[in-house]
Amino acid sequence: MRTRTWTQRINATVMIAEGAAKLGTVAYATATCSSGCTTTASATKSLPFNVAVDFDYQVTSAGSNLEQLKVLPVFTFQSVSPSIGGPLREEIGTAVDVRCDSTPNVGPNTGGCVYAQFTPTYDVSTLNNDTAQVAWHIQWAQRNLAGKWGRKGSGPSSHAPWTVR
Repeated sequence: MRTRTWTQRINATVMIAEGAAKLGTVAYATATCSSGCTTTASATKSLPFNVAVDFDYQVTSAGSNLEQLKVLPVFTFQSVSPSIGGPLREEIGTAVDVRCDSTPNVGPNTGGCVYAQFTPTYDVSTLNNDTAQVAWHIQWAQRNLAGKWGRKGSGPSSHAPWTVR
């Protein structure tokens, strides 16, 4: 990401409703952060039965130096009749590691953030008529040229691996 603010999305569908939830449910999404970041909650939306709804919220890394963050998505449900039951706050999944820095190589005066566990890849197939010639060219280059650029485990570390099938 070429910014220190990004949008994350939770997609939710009510499949089973019991008790007060049968009267209707509203919800919003946000996240908890380790020190060094803030979140802005999504809009509160109605959750109709068996209809997928997207909830977009923002995360901002406030610092100007290298930061290691943990971001944990949180979803909060509320019956449309609040007097029946209080909100239910639920953490979704596990915390995700995010690394942010302010190097000018990422973007002017903004820095950027990456998901530390994700290795970007470029996947092309020799079996797809639209990409076959490109895939064969990449595969030939990885087998025959010095440096093996783009091949996982070789070449400059700043280049994403290219997977050829």
